[in-house]
Amino acid sequence: MNPPRVVLDSNVYISGLVFGGVPAQILVAAVAGVFTLYISEPIREEVASTLQEKFHWSIERVDSACQALWDVAKFVRTTTRLDIIVADPDDDRILECAVDGKADIIVTGDDHLLRLNNQQTPPGIGRIRILLPREFVDEHIAQR
Repeated sequence: MNPPRVVLDSNVYISGLVFGGVPAQILVAAVAGVFTLYISEPIREEVASTLQEKFHWSIERVDSACQALWDVAKFVRTTTRLDIIVADPDDDRILECAVDGKADIIVTGDDHLLRLNNQQTPPGIGRIRILLPREFVDEHIAQR
């Protein structure tokens, strides 16, 4: 069985890098190849800018912390343009990466994205599971 194709929301990267815990377990599993990580430039940019602006990390610290993740990730050049999450259009970038990367799973703590599980979703998104970090760890990492 092929490892799942996964897009992590920027909040998972940031939580894992800054606070540790369950999101950090996911980042370690990504580097270990437990699943196939997909990322796009807008996600990378959001992670880097948030770490720099909100947490006052230097560019060097951001690069050092993220390099192993970027090295294992499959880069997705997004061509899909979505306008689904009106309250937070940045969340559409996560969906675009997942659609164009043909992801199986999005891992997020974001309510806007999690609510899509209970709604009629546009073509291409309905087949993508949207999981909380703990749900993802329980299903795909803990049993290894």
